[in-house]
Amino acid sequence: MTFEIVNTDGLKIISDIEPKPHYRMVTPYTPESEVKNILRKPFAVGHSVTVTVETPEEEYKLFFSKDYTWDGASVPPIVRLLLKKGDPRYLLASMLHDKVCECPWLIDYNLKLSTDIFKHTAISCKTNKLIANVMAFFIDKYQRRFTKWQKS
Repeated sequence: MTFEIVNTDGLKIISDIEPKPHYRMVTPYTPESEVKNILRKPFAVGHSVTVTVETPEEEYKLFFSKDYTWDGASVPPIVRLLLKKGDPRYLLASMLHDKVCECPWLIDYNLKLSTDIFKHTAISCKTNKLIANVMAFFIDKYQRRFTKWQKS
């Protein structure tokens, strides 16, 4: 059984099992050595999942181990007035996008595809289309300015 995440013209994203990102909590029993890590990357997958990203030209596989963590949708402080970092409507989108940002070779260094993965996944998870498009716009601008997406 597969779970369809996105199915638009030119982009299909499916997973082998339903991805269920969740919030990692600090408890009184959390070791001090782990607290900083949880605060830095408060979200986790919880179980291993393989996500397939299909475009008309290529098919890419993204593997998430059960201990994969990420920081959620990183938004500038001023934008946080409008968007919550851990909003569940774009939590899955941030998981997929963070993975391809950490490992851009998984999608052959395709910057546009990384942005499309975020945008279309957010929309499929009930994020308002205007908000998803605005977020995608700023994600794209940030990546082009501050990250290196070319092959080494």
